[in-house]
Amino acid sequence: MQRKIFYMFPALISAVLVLTGLLYGYSQVIVFFKTGADSAEIMLPDSDKVKLQYRPQLEWVSSHQTRGRTLEKATIEKVLDDYVAASFYLFENNKADRSIGLKDYYTKDTRAKLVQFASLAEKEDHQYEGTTISHRLTPRFYSADGTLMVLSDEQISYHRSERPGEVYHYYDTSRYEVMLLLEDNYWRIRHKVRQSYRPSAAPLADKESAIQIKSGQFMEGGQPFTLKAMNYYPQDHPWNEMWQNFDAIDFSGDFKLIRSLGFNAIRIFVQYDEFGADQVSKERTAQLQQLLDEAAAAELKVIVTLFDFFLGYDLNTWTLSDQHLRGVVDVMKDHPALFAWDLKNEPDLDFEQSGELEVMEWLRFIALRLKTYDPHHFLTIGWSQPEHAARLASVIDFRSFHFYRDPQELATFLTSQSATAQPLFVGEMGTHSFNGWWFPFRKSQSDQQEYVADLMSVINQHEVSYGFWTLYDFRNVPSNVAGSVPWRRNPQKHFGLIDSKGRQKQVYRTILQFNCDEEKY
Repeated sequence: MQRKIFYMFPALISAVLVLTGLLYGYSQVIVFFKTGADSAEIMLPDSDKVKLQYRPQLEWVSSHQTRGRTLEKATIEKVLDDYVAASFYLFENNKADRSIGLKDYYTKDTRAKLVQFASLAEKEDHQYEGTTISHRLTPRFYSADGTLMVLSDEQISYHRSERPGEVYHYYDTSRYEVMLLLEDNYWRIRHKVRQSYRPSAAPLADKESAIQIKSGQFMEGGQPFTLKAMNYYPQDHPWNEMWQNFDAIDFSGDFKLIRSLGFNAIRIFVQYDEFGADQVSKERTAQLQQLLDEAAAAELKVIVTLFDFFLGYDLNTWTLSDQHLRGVVDVMKDHPALFAWDLKNEPDLDFEQSGELEVMEWLRFIALRLKTYDPHHFLTIGWSQPEHAARLASVIDFRSFHFYRDPQELATFLTSQSATAQPLFVGEMGTHSFNGWWFPFRKSQSDQQEYVADLMSVINQHEVSYGFWTLYDFRNVPSNVAGSVPWRRNPQKHFGLIDSKGRQKQVYRTILQFNCDEEKY
């Protein structure tokens, strides 16, 4: 009996180990599906997974097919899906010697050439990245048996090429003649031949603007115009909460108050994720349009700041930025209250995390794309530091920077910029009045009033446009804005002209005095 038990013991141990392994494996599958992966995403076809990070603008010119069988709608949709996926995996392959995705979207001989090119580049320490921005596809031939197609692709693309000590980046506009074969239910690229071309520019519709830029300053009716803007969030629902609680906010009352203080504009913020990222929310754009309607009723111009809380600078996802941009701009570009687009709030703060080159390339790309969607309104970038105001001057209309330093430094900087050919806009300025006994940098309302008075004296002396931060002291500041630590969060609550109990602070009268001309107001 003892011998039987002795022989059964290893078997029992083995069975327990096997059972434990199976249970562990099963638990990891459950964890994967419940926490580590989106089960809906797992079930997506490959071409749909590509769309989660790559969605170039597509135009199918169906009226130009010259020969062959009539194209069915389902075929067009399949060709578009596979062609976009082929473009995506082409650039993925060029990053390094990896053929992921190429097998499905390129024929065998073409795939071999692409892999060979990537391998050679890797050996030569040549890094190559790129993305396509838009495709205008025109079918030329579709075979009777439905297995061969020829089309032309007029595309806009961006490329970055790096070798040791050398970096090149450029846009390219080319036409490609493309042959595709239907194999294993994939439309695979067999040939792709490049032909340079220059697209004909669509004529711009004439659109008169009441405000123009001449000799480095804003002009209205032949007279200099000074932009006096309020950076606006409502008191109870600042930042993202403004859109989430939109119907509970008295915009009309706030805007009338802002106007009575002598301001002629507001600066507002469109948060990238809050507005649906690349799938722009119709609810949010309707709210944005309603907000501009309220501003127009109060005779306030609006500067719309785009891509707030955005960090998607990676070249792979530029097309998602482009989709978001178009989704917002197309809805708002004809609104009479719109004064300017502020491309990004303080992008220089992202240099350390995302890389200066990556941020600057993305800004240039988005600026150029915005000008294609709305060539009529002013464009600027709200830099956090005045030293960066001249960056990308060739693609913006006026220079914007934020200032929270000593007022004398502002005077020195503005003096150094007196000869600039573009207007200057101090897009954010001000200081807090948080007076917590434990806070080493505490300030009183008198300190705030004195600081703002000194700033406004410099502003008026140099006749420069400005944006004040902000109308209200906030009762709450979301943790994603200033963090959760009290020494950062509490001062952010106290920059306003009106305190959390609705009382005018000392700085209120200072702003009113500097803004308002008695004959006009």
